[in-house]
Amino acid sequence: MTTDNRPNPNPNGATGNDAGSHLYHYFVSFNHNTGGNISFANAEISLLQPIRRYEQVVMLQNYYQRELGFANALILGYTLMRTEPVAAPSQKPA
Repeated sequence: MTTDNRPNPNPNGATGNDAGSHLYHYFVSFNHNTGGNISFANAEISLLQPIRRYEQVVMLQNYYQRELGFANALILGYTLMRTEPVAAPSQKPA
């Protein structure tokens, strides 16, 4: 795995106070057990809130283990790739 040495264009985090108004697309790298061997995998995930706390990483790890069946999944790293605005729900005419 390499380290991206480019400066962070938003050093204060992915957003200001707009959690839920954007989709945050992350590249996630993790390892897991497959038939007694250690395997490595990568995935792109989309979240409605930026990852800012360790507890969020643990929740993601648990998701890979319980919901997707990756035995002993361990998140090795993640990187925010891009953000996209979430379309506002269309309003019905009165």
